[in-house]
Amino acid sequence: MLYTTPYEQMLCKTMRVIAMTNDTLILTATPDSACSSPVCCQVVFGKRKTQTLTIEKSQLEGRVIQLGDTVSVALSRRHGLFAVLLFYGLPLMLLLVAAGVAHTQGYGDGVTALYSGLGMGLGFIIARYITHCWFSSNYLRIVS
Repeated sequence: MLYTTPYEQMLCKTMRVIAMTNDTLILTATPDSACSSPVCCQVVFGKRKTQTLTIEKSQLEGRVIQLGDTVSVALSRRHGLFAVLLFYGLPLMLLLVAAGVAHTQGYGDGVTALYSGLGMGLGFIIARYITHCWFSSNYLRIVS
């Protein structure tokens, strides 16, 4: 096993609770919070200008959190590893597949390079879509 527990976590960011409902917390990044793990921040926030998250209270694991509290948000290492493999592995795999298809069809080097670039670009688009859909705030945990 790669990690000792599935809940071993990568710390993402320090955030402040700005709103609460019966079943969700709305968090925003504090102005001085740097990203503790670039992988975590890229997966969770991407290139969004506003760094606001909505987290279900069921993920608090018994912690009592009030409006205005500062909390640390983390992503499990398992999900972080999957995101890294997805972000780097899928574009590389599609690059190689596209190059192989173009080569077996007898196209020249220029067209093969073009297919490779298109395959890699498609891989990045698919990886971004998957992380946007799958890596929502449901994979985040409040750790302190």
